[in-house]
Amino acid sequence: MSLGKGAFLVSLSNLFTTLSNVILSVGLAWVFSDKQDYGKLYQILMFATFSASFLSGFPTGLSYFYAKNKSDKELRNKFFKRFFYSMFFLAIVICVLIHFFRERIATGFTNDLLISYFFLCIGIIFFRSISGFFINYFTLISHTKRLFTVNTIYFLMMLLFIAVLYLKPVGVSIAFILKGILFIDVIKFLFCFTSIAKNITLKGSFLVTKNELLYILPITGVTLINTLYIFVDKYMISLMLDPEAYANYQVGAFVIPVINIITGSIMVTLLPVFSELSSTEQYHKIIKILRDATKKTSLLLIPIFCYCLIFGKELIISIYSEKYAFSGEIFTVYVLRFFATVILFSLTMASIGLHNWVVVTAGLSLFVNVFFNYFLIKIYGVMGAVYATVITAYLGVIIPIYLINRKLKTTFFKYFPLKEYSFILIISLISSLMIYFFVFKLLSLSNEWSIILSIFYYIVILITCNSFMTIFSTEKINHLIREKLRKIK
Repeated sequence: MSLGKGAFLVSLSNLFTTLSNVILSVGLAWVFSDKQDYGKLYQILMFATFSASFLSGFPTGLSYFYAKNKSDKELRNKFFKRFFYSMFFLAIVICVLIHFFRERIATGFTNDLLISYFFLCIGIIFFRSISGFFINYFTLISHTKRLFTVNTIYFLMMLLFIAVLYLKPVGVSIAFILKGILFIDVIKFLFCFTSIAKNITLKGSFLVTKNELLYILPITGVTLINTLYIFVDKYMISLMLDPEAYANYQVGAFVIPVINIITGSIMVTLLPVFSELSSTEQYHKIIKILRDATKKTSLLLIPIFCYCLIFGKELIISIYSEKYAFSGEIFTVYVLRFFATVILFSLTMASIGLHNWVVVTAGLSLFVNVFFNYFLIKIYGVMGAVYATVITAYLGVIIPIYLINRKLKTTFFKYFPLKEYSFILIISLISSLMIYFFVFKLLSLSNEWSIILSIFYYIVILITCNSFMTIFSTEKINHLIREKLRKIK
């Protein structure tokens, strides 16, 4: 199934957002000489991500209910308004709660930034919490070009900000960095807000309906639990160890940017499709689309995972400097958890009427993750959190597979393309190992070559695997490129 022009622009938009975060992460790792400061700052950004998870059900609900409102422009505008203000006011509530508990948070995480620079920190948390609304909003109204423009500007501003930090003649203070991040986030929000300002007057109802809330709550619970699941290792390291250990883990637990770009774009595109097909019980079509989507995600992601598995330490040192060599060891093991992400379990369950079960399965995974983290961190320190996360990642897919199979009346291998997945995995691993042996064992080249060769490797793997299995139609791709070139001319 083709992701289409809209999803393509959403992917590019997500790419620039992700690259902005990567640039910030890498840039600050080089700017800060003290890992403690780096760890403290990223704990604040972790709080922002956690706060955003409390609002995550609203963007998903926006996509789910849009079909019922899109035919009437007036109803559609009221629909968007209700969702925006509900997110806005809930974000304020979250910030107020953080204000009351800021001393306990600061003490628990050994982080004084929430005390010393509270308003800067809370500003970042607020604007990052509500930013998720605009991705779904622009996608639904087919204004993905606007989203692409905003995220491109955001990327350029972040790039300029990091350049300023490098060129600043005197030492850079944490206050200056917090102000810079907050300023960029505010500018991004204002660019997005101007597109909807005329449609969100306070006249009439400005909060979601009971029916909408009943869908949003379990989805929010799922995302909240999933966020806790994803960050529980970082939370527990912060509580059980110190900011320096957190800094090492923050770099090592590097989420490969393209994962969220690809899976996020597919999720925004397929959620309304699966929802519509599920309502008419056309499960055979869902199975076919899910299998096709998994083939595509496998081809796009598995080669990257394999390369990072083999070159993990060299990549981290090249990007973050020798100072974070231990983080490279963390990253090498951490990559193992990504191999199960090619199937969108939560998306599929949420769109076929299993959204309440998603809360249950996510809660169980969170419990297992906390259990393993607690004991393994005590035994192995930071590496214990890595082991716990990888183990839980694979245990956590057992129940979703069972539930999806039962709902769709099918078996796992009907929607999971085992042959294609295995072929891509084997080719990618063999190729990565051959390059590693040639570059670092025979020629003894520097770590930076791991980045240079990655592009060549990825292109070769994509072309080779696609030529054998034809996952992407080259004719459609060539046609799309020709159309773009004609428009440019």
